[in-house]
Amino acid sequence: VLDASGSAQGGTISVTANSNLMSSGTYDASASDGQGGLIDVTARDLRSLSASYDASGTSGGGRVRIGGSFQGGKDLDLSQSYIDSFVTRWPQSPSLSNAAKTFLNDGTHINVSATNGAGGTAIIWSDIETTFLGSLSATGTTGGSVEISSAATLRYANLSGIDVGDGTL
Repeated sequence: VLDASGSAQGGTISVTANSNLMSSGTYDASASDGQGGLIDVTARDLRSLSASYDASGTSGGGRVRIGGSFQGGKDLDLSQSYIDSFVTRWPQSPSLSNAAKTFLNDGTHINVSATNGAGGTAIIWSDIETTFLGSLSATGTTGGSVEISSAATLRYANLSGIDVGDGTL
């Protein structure tokens, strides 16, 4: 269990492995009375087996990045309407190494929801192959934003397990 939860604001969790990372852990950066925190997890070969990632909050959902940054951290067209929800909303985001392969099994859950504010942001990325079988919640008074992608192959994305409310998927 990695616990960076808080009252007024969730904390920050950052886990980086140079080669392989297999985890069934609990990553908690939630806020009981404020903005959810930030969770970054990456490795060359990343496998999440029944893990829990919680960056939820009451006034706003937090951000979870698994396997890399939005669109792999490539140069972005900042005029696109979705840039704010994925990038500029989180100005304190450090760079994050991209995973070659990212796999999240059906027991893995990600929560970036808010009870009285905007849902947060979740990014699941790889350079070679991404598989997402888990569940994800990014709801709020306005929905959150979710990217599940790969530079090469998106093997599977369990879209029925994702709830963004009126947000962006």
